[in-house]
Amino acid sequence: MYLEGNKLVMYFRLIFLGFLGFTPLPSAEVFDQNLNPTVICWSEEVKLTWSDFEGRPDTSAVFKDMLAGTSASIQTFYFEDAGLPNYRISHFFQRQVSWFRDTSALLLLHEQLHFDISELYARRIRKGIDSLRRQKVKDATKYVDLINSEFTERRRKQRLYDVGTHNGAIDILQEEWNMMIRKELNLLKEYETEAEDCKGSGT
Repeated sequence: MYLEGNKLVMYFRLIFLGFLGFTPLPSAEVFDQNLNPTVICWSEEVKLTWSDFEGRPDTSAVFKDMLAGTSASIQTFYFEDAGLPNYRISHFFQRQVSWFRDTSALLLLHEQLHFDISELYARRIRKGIDSLRRQKVKDATKYVDLINSEFTERRRKQRLYDVGTHNGAIDILQEEWNMMIRKELNLLKEYETEAEDCKGSGT
């Protein structure tokens, strides 16, 4: 199961952001901060283990039948570059709010792909921002609309994934999704998350 996290962080100057919330930061010092130990920056080489899920299982009615919850967050840090809007896109797993009740290998693969699907949309956002900048778009609301749209699509994709795999219970369907997302990620390889993107994130 996927627990969505979105955060838009602004610095240098503030602009109207529609329905996305934001937290102002004082300067570009965020680039120099170390990676928060409570988060795991997405990486092709690093896969989740059950020991990374440090949160307590959610006992509310909505989650009582769920076996695990993966919290993956995309934070978008605004700045201006060469007179155009730009964003640093940070994507990471949140240890303290991710949890499990079962430790099966198949369930862990299912939760990993939730993280990978979120990575797909971090890449889509980076590509979209790159496209707008190549077109010399100065209207910051165009960038916000793009980010909002990708966040909405991410929620839809995560729901389809849970339904399409019966929450990871059917291994054949799980493998089909693994292959599909792997192909989509490969198409956007140049926009993958790097460790530098995650510095200062998770706060």
